[in-house]
Amino acid sequence: MIDQIIALQIGALAKAIKRIHRRDLTDEELLAIDDIIEQIPTRTDYRLFEQLDAIIQMLMDYPKGLSMLLGRVPPPTTEEINEMILLFTPVSSPLGVRVEGGVRLPQAERLIYTEQAFSAVIAEVGGWRHINEVARGYIKVYPNAWSIVTDHIRWVKTKITRVDGSSLKKVAEANGCSVETVRNTINSFPQELAQAILASPQGNEFELGCVKGLSAI
Repeated sequence: MIDQIIALQIGALAKAIKRIHRRDLTDEELLAIDDIIEQIPTRTDYRLFEQLDAIIQMLMDYPKGLSMLLGRVPPPTTEEINEMILLFTPVSSPLGVRVEGGVRLPQAERLIYTEQAFSAVIAEVGGWRHINEVARGYIKVYPNAWSIVTDHIRWVKTKITRVDGSSLKKVAEANGCSVETVRNTINSFPQELAQAILASPQGNEFELGCVKGLSAI
């Protein structure tokens, strides 16, 4: 999400430079500025990114959700999607809270509030096959981060008895990193995967080079 905000800010700055200094700019400089302006994400793109981010977080919190993300089990049914939405927007606790490990829970009722909205986002980003393909690519490119994600979901989110100390600290020790690295990895994973899914050409194998510098479409 931070990348999206920065892109919007850079785009606004490029527009201002073109408006104020148009007469002083060379043709090459104008073309470069126009190229920047063309890549400014629209509000629709921004919302799609937010919605996909929320869906990935739902899958992280749901039983077999990671297996669904990787295509190792069938995609969620209508009933399972509704269960995810209910689990993600508990009536008894405020939205936007943090669980152990620092993972954020977005205000899902404004992003994904019905099964139809969930399914529409999946279709818009390329379908489950595309999502599975990019998710499997993530494991190959970032195996250490994936290990942190799976260990966090297995030992921290499940609220297993912590008689041996903090589960979060145990995950950090098992992966040879700090607790802060675990928190940062868990918080950034849904955003990074969402960006990769949106940036990767649909119908092609995942390519890391496709991720950088492209806005959501």
